[in-house]
Amino acid sequence: MSRHRIFSLAGLLASLAIGQAQAACTYPKDIRLPTGQRATESEMQAARLSVEVYLSKMEDYLACLDAETAALGAAVTPAQRDAHLARHQDTIETMERIAAGYNREVRAFKLAAARAVTPAPAPGS
Repeated sequence: MSRHRIFSLAGLLASLAIGQAQAACTYPKDIRLPTGQRATESEMQAARLSVEVYLSKMEDYLACLDAETAALGAAVTPAQRDAHLARHQDTIETMERIAAGYNREVRAFKLAAARAVTPAPAPGS
C-alpha cells in the first residue's frame, strides 16, 4: 500500500472511532418532578430515587463527553473544544436546575405536611 493510502485509512478509522464515541454519549431523558404541595410521601421518595439516577446518568454523560474530547487529542480544533465546553456547561446547569427543583418541591411537601397536621384554632379562641 502506498503511504498516502495508509494515512487515508488511518484517518478514516480515527474518524469512525470519534463518530462512535460521539454516538455513545447519550443525553439522559429529562425527568418530571411531582408538585410538592400535592405529592404523597411515596411520590416524593420515588422522585428522590429518580433524581439520583438521573444525576448519575448525567455524570456518566459528562465523562463520555470528556472521553470524546480526549480521543481527539492534539487534533482537537478550537470549535470542537468550544462545543465540548458548551455541552459540558449546559449539562452542569441542567443538573443544578433539577437538584434545585427537587429541593424546592421537598420544601413545599414538608410545608404542606406540617400544615396538614397543625390543628386549626378552636372557634372563639
